[in-house]
Amino acid sequence: MLEAAVARRYAAALFMLARDRGLEGALGTELQSIARAVGDYPELRRIVEHRLLPADDRLRALTAVLPGLSVPTVNFMRLVMRKRRERYLEAIQREYVRLRDEAAGVVEIEVRSAADVPPALLERLGTRLEKVAGRRVRLRVERDPAIVGGLRAQIGDTVIDGSLGARLRQLRRRLKGDTARS
Repeated sequence: MLEAAVARRYAAALFMLARDRGLEGALGTELQSIARAVGDYPELRRIVEHRLLPADDRLRALTAVLPGLSVPTVNFMRLVMRKRRERYLEAIQREYVRLRDEAAGVVEIEVRSAADVPPALLERLGTRLEKVAGRRVRLRVERDPAIVGGLRAQIGDTVIDGSLGARLRQLRRRLKGDTARS
């Protein structure tokens, strides 16, 4: 619960600053680079989240690994580090993307499949899901070995389950219903 509240607060502050300066995309990209670097490199994470190092030293280490960060991003990270909110970077970044998408009228849809989905099929799926959602969509595709075949899409709380498992469950319910009527 604390993570979500912190992420909302910090992402909203950065997004408002970015929107005022017309930098929504640039600051979002920089925040994503920071979150990815901290997530991918355990040694960098240890330095950035170190409790005994002063915030300015931790910030210097981060900017040495990621040179060229804009002044607004560096100032944002200085605030995050001074307030000891570094461990929430990934959640802040996800919330920032959600705010940016919402402002742009884009909804993210999670698509799960057992195998890689061909680009042509993803394009057709995206077009159909835009009609269902009534907005532009960005597909986040993930492989899920639990899905035997087909696809499963989630738009917010709504699940569109076109997986083989869902179809088999549906068939089983129909057969049980038909047997009960006989």
